[in-house]
Amino acid sequence: MAGETALPIQETPDFLQDITWSGAIAEDIADGYFYYCERDTVVDAVHVITDTADNNATVDVKKGAGGTSVLSSVITTAAADTTYSGTMSTSENLVPAGTWLHLDFSNVDTATGVVVQARIRTTIR
Repeated sequence: MAGETALPIQETPDFLQDITWSGAIAEDIADGYFYYCERDTVVDAVHVITDTADNNATVDVKKGAGGTSVLSSVITTAAADTTYSGTMSTSENLVPAGTWLHLDFSNVDTATGVVVQARIRTTIR
């Protein structure tokens, strides 16, 4: 059977989806790639969990490398296996088309693994 021709992004329907990143964070990570926004995208929620308690570790989601955070403050993890929810910045959570979302992990002392989940949509209200 022959392959299928890919649709251009402007012809695909709007979507609402969850995206996740999991990995080792034995040290600070600045500007790790998370998600490419092919069109204007709204970040509605961000959740984080770590496998080891780390009172100092923080997670941030930014528009572009070194860019503006989509959160009103970084997410601080303190207890292992606890889900932390970020507070969205309603003035910054609209991400322009063509922008990469980046993850920043700072002040990592004891955490060794993390999962970051974000809920995004392309329907702008």
